[in-house]
Amino acid sequence: MQRTADPESPAPATFWRRYLKGIALGALLVLVTLWLFPARSRMASFTLPRLGELATEDVVAFSTLPIRRTPAELEALRDSAVQSVPLVLRYDQDRIDSVRREYRSFFAALDLAGRQLRSWNELLLAFPHLTVPSRLQDADAASRQGALAALDSSFAQIYRFGLLRNSAELPLSESKTAAILRGDVETLVRREHLTDLRDAQSVVRRHLTDAVPDSVMRPAFYELAKQWLAPNLTFDVRATERRKEVALSNIPENKGLILKDEYIVRAGERITPRHLQGLEALALARLSAAGKEPLYVRLMPAVARVLFLAALFAGFGLALALVRPGVYGEPRTLLALAVLYLFEIALLYLILSRWEMSIYLWPVTAAAMLATILLSPGTGLIFGLFLSLVQGIVHGFDFAPVLVSVAACTVSCLAVRNVRKRQQFYRPMAVLALTYGLLILLVDTMHFSGVEQSLVAAGNGVLNGVLSPGLAIFSLSFLESTFRLTTDITLLELADMNHPLLRRLSVAAPGTYHHSIIVANLCEAAAEAVGANPLLARVGAYFHDIGKIEKPEYFVENQMGRKNKHEDLAPSMSALILSAHIKAGADLAREGKLPPVILDFIEQHHGTTQMSYFYRKAVEQAGHEIPDADFRYPGPRPRLKETAILMLADATEAVSRTLDDPRPNRLRSAIHQVITDKFLAGQFSDCPLTLADLSRIEDAFVHLLLGAFHGRVRYPEQLDAEARKREAILG
Repeated sequence: MQRTADPESPAPATFWRRYLKGIALGALLVLVTLWLFPARSRMASFTLPRLGELATEDVVAFSTLPIRRTPAELEALRDSAVQSVPLVLRYDQDRIDSVRREYRSFFAALDLAGRQLRSWNELLLAFPHLTVPSRLQDADAASRQGALAALDSSFAQIYRFGLLRNSAELPLSESKTAAILRGDVETLVRREHLTDLRDAQSVVRRHLTDAVPDSVMRPAFYELAKQWLAPNLTFDVRATERRKEVALSNIPENKGLILKDEYIVRAGERITPRHLQGLEALALARLSAAGKEPLYVRLMPAVARVLFLAALFAGFGLALALVRPGVYGEPRTLLALAVLYLFEIALLYLILSRWEMSIYLWPVTAAAMLATILLSPGTGLIFGLFLSLVQGIVHGFDFAPVLVSVAACTVSCLAVRNVRKRQQFYRPMAVLALTYGLLILLVDTMHFSGVEQSLVAAGNGVLNGVLSPGLAIFSLSFLESTFRLTTDITLLELADMNHPLLRRLSVAAPGTYHHSIIVANLCEAAAEAVGANPLLARVGAYFHDIGKIEKPEYFVENQMGRKNKHEDLAPSMSALILSAHIKAGADLAREGKLPPVILDFIEQHHGTTQMSYFYRKAVEQAGHEIPDADFRYPGPRPRLKETAILMLADATEAVSRTLDDPRPNRLRSAIHQVITDKFLAGQFSDCPLTLADLSRIEDAFVHLLLGAFHGRVRYPEQLDAEARKREAILG
């Protein structure tokens, strides 16, 4: 497939005017690439393998390396440390001593009071804060002694570790112990052994039941005893938090050491979690060491990456100029390639840095296919190679995937070079999927990868091979319309003779329509001869004269024996009418939304040539030489090989119709004269045609027109008629 874009033609310019935009665009793309993939220090640059992969080389510790715990391990240790910290409770001994003194004093006074009313009243006055049941006045000595003993035993049990007001008031914690502080003495107690008021009341009731036989007095003593249950444990929040902080600070971040020169993993070993821990320790150590390197050493990777990318961009720019001469005069083409590059490099960044997916899912072949279809197979091939090498530079100089990408891009360019319909993308899908799968299996075999890992990688490649052509199809229309590029697919759609403009031409100007078809045949043959795009040349020829639809009768091919209307017009008016078909054709092309490249055929097929017949007629009428500016077509001159070929084919077809005896030598002489006149008039100054191309075009025209003007065998009756005619003439 040949190039089909419509270059914006470069007038003669200096080197900087011609190439500065391309250089600036390349520099911008280099900066974007470096921003997405910043260079890392030589020491910091380290790629960790995946779990289960086979190590491709021996890895040795360059120094003694601590093996750090993973975040999950540290979190688990922190949780365990926090759970192991007991709740700190402070024991108030003075409180329980005061309670004991009080209830013992009360029972001593109760023994003295007996049943004497006066003594009983004195008792109540002595303990005004107590609510003393009146029934206790009738308690006998045995009940009083039993109740006192019950209080001593129950309080000894209750206050062994202290009494809480309510255990539910303690903070929810995973800790199962509590630290009870009595001055400088600490006692660890399980939380379930702590006693609160509800538990203490049960203990008192149980001891009273055993010690007081009088069931009538027992409830009275219980109501009295509950008043002496005083909580003496308080939760020390600050002390507990301090202990948690100490416990957390004592957790070691490292869980082991790898000694200097010790093997972390050997080549061929399958990567285990232990290997990964050692490799991560190595990566962290290298990152730490990177910060201690001299400045020039730290800058070396960045400088090297810049130089590599700059050299790669420069090489691509030179190759592009060789494959597609004049490309630096085509801003739309350069922008289209830049957009494709940015799209691909952004996808590569997402796949590698954000999504952490396989490198084999990068759809580099989509860009190669789009460049092939939009521009040319050569452009697509070098663009695919260029992207693949960029991938190698930003992916840690791992060139195994580069090899796969280069091969896949080559296959994809070959597969789509002759795609003429959008439905033909299905074959490249199958070919590309097969190519990816086989290449990845071969590369992984050389890397000693496991079977499962190789199959997964190959599956990713197959998926890429299927999705990339789909992505290319999806993007094609957008790129065509945005950058006004024309593909062979679009040209084939335009080549349909039922196109509305061509049908109008066939009805309004049948002579011009027939002329356009013959010119299209000449253009196609000549384009094939000089390596131009035959399809573009043919389609451009179909539409080059659509402007004659407006006033077909002023063009000789449509007059069909009728009087020539130019006989009654001034030469300047005739010249104006002839040149007007260029503007009219351009307007029709824009209304019909024809691609810009077809518009070039309409505007450039006459270039700035002189309308010599009307100019000579004007000179004869004036009687002296006059400026020929009004007798020239508006131009511009041809800028593509294809438009230059159309100029020659258009003039050649017109001249061939004037030959009464189109013998080979006369036909070749006439065609040669047409080509020479156009060349000497400077009409090919802005297009890449060479003298060798002009010679090949001449041969192609002669060969095709000789076939059109071939002679026929004359029958005997025709010979007899001609003989009788000669005899009649000779008399």
